[in-house]
Amino acid sequence: MQYTSGTTGFPKGVMLTHYNIVNNAIMVGDVMGMTASDRLLIHAPLFQCFGCVMSTLNCVTHGSTMVVMESFDPPKSLKAVQDEKCTAINGVQTMFIAMLNHPDFKKYDVSSL
Repeated sequence: MQYTSGTTGFPKGVMLTHYNIVNNAIMVGDVMGMTASDRLLIHAPLFQCFGCVMSTLNCVTHGSTMVVMESFDPPKSLKAVQDEKCTAINGVQTMFIAMLNHPDFKKYDVSSL
């Protein structure tokens, strides 16, 4: 069972197949161009499809490094990108907006992305 709210309704548990989950992770990583050299910053909750499949399993299927945040916090995330030299970030638009609009954004080196 995976927890999802998608974009169409109330949060719910859904049954996904093993093939479906692994295939989604592979396809997402392929589209992102993920490789064993990548380091993915993961903000999304791991109990949701986005965090579990599109982030962690994506890294597993592509041999990439996971940089997992305990929770989303713009300056902590920016510091993780800088310190861990992340090459990619998974998140939703509001996370990216919060990071880009943070008053200290320019103080962080995000050139590894």
